[in-house]
Amino acid sequence: MPPFPIDRYLLPETPVEVPDGFTEVRQSLTAGLPHRVELGAGVHAVLILPTGLARQWLNTDPLAVVSTSADDLAPRPAPPAVPPPPALVGRVPLRLVVRQGTRILGSVPLAAGLRR
Repeated sequence: MPPFPIDRYLLPETPVEVPDGFTEVRQSLTAGLPHRVELGAGVHAVLILPTGLARQWLNTDPLAVVSTSADDLAPRPAPPAVPPPPALVGRVPLRLVVRQGTRILGSVPLAAGLRR
């Protein structure tokens, strides 16, 4: 029997343990993006949504609604058996950038449910 379509949205039943030497940081995302999270020792993470449309964003009404959670809550079709090439992906992933001061230490795109 094929898996129920909602399975791809569910999180694992057992929480993942924080590895030794790591500290879990939780922070509510209440003020929109970019969102900065202090990690200690002058290191911080910034959650951003790169769109490649900086000029258009700068010229847009600051009070205009440009995104809602409705897109994330809407059902999505099952992924094709063969994934499309990266150029055809329609949604830009959130990106987590880790910095020390203004120096970028690392950057990774985020996807719900995936762990790296």
